[in-house]
Amino acid sequence: TIWDKRPLCSQLQDYCAVDTVKLFELRKVFKKSIDRNKMLKASERFVDYYRSYEVLPEKKFYQHGRLPENVLSDCTKEPKSWCQGCKREFWETYLNKMSKNKCKNYCRVCSEILNANQPSQS
Repeated sequence: TIWDKRPLCSQLQDYCAVDTVKLFELRKVFKKSIDRNKMLKASERFVDYYRSYEVLPEKKFYQHGRLPENVLSDCTKEPKSWCQGCKREFWETYLNKMSKNKCKNYCRVCSEILNANQPSQS
């Protein structure tokens, strides 16, 4: 993609700069409304998301720019099952709820990725 080539051209650098300005605004909002300790734990879960793999799943299930499920909420109290896409552990009730959609045994993020990669039916 154009993002893989280095150095980035000035137009792409400008595009990135505009995106980061919005991130600073989001930080201000989150800083007011989210408990710091809770965010630190979520940050640890996000890093652990990648460290926990012995073998990575297909790239489309982890190189997508979406926030992985279970990062902002902890599901330690319920029975567990595994997403067939990202291979992460989830609570069974969550995956059962998602299986009512078209993607059985996939988390919401992986379901979105699978649906985005499906050819459109017209």
